[in-house]
Amino acid sequence: MEKTWLIAIIVLALALIVTKVSLFNQANESQLIGGDRDEHGCIGSAGYTWNESLQKCVRVFEEKLKTYCEENQRTAEVCTMIYAPVCGNAFELDDTKKTYSNPCAACMNSQIEYYIQGECE
Repeated sequence: MEKTWLIAIIVLALALIVTKVSLFNQANESQLIGGDRDEHGCIGSAGYTWNESLQKCVRVFEEKLKTYCEENQRTAEVCTMIYAPVCGNAFELDDTKKTYSNPCAACMNSQIEYYIQGECE
């Protein structure tokens, strides 16, 4: 009789341990670094975003990609003071380049069509 109770207690303890380990693994999978893929498979925590024209995940700060100013950027009344330099390019004048402190500052200039991450060369 005592052996039966002992076996039952051991089986129950093992079942609880297996359940706890399984729940722990499920919780950790959602918190894995790099486990934040978007609908295109880009890993945001690694700096990747989807580029529609290239049809791939890119790190904008590594690529010299044109980012076109959007209407909500043009109508901004105030920009942050964060220094994240961009090279602003005027409409149809690729030789007219100026370094701006950030994308907001560049796009507030109505003559800037797009910007490229980093200072102008």
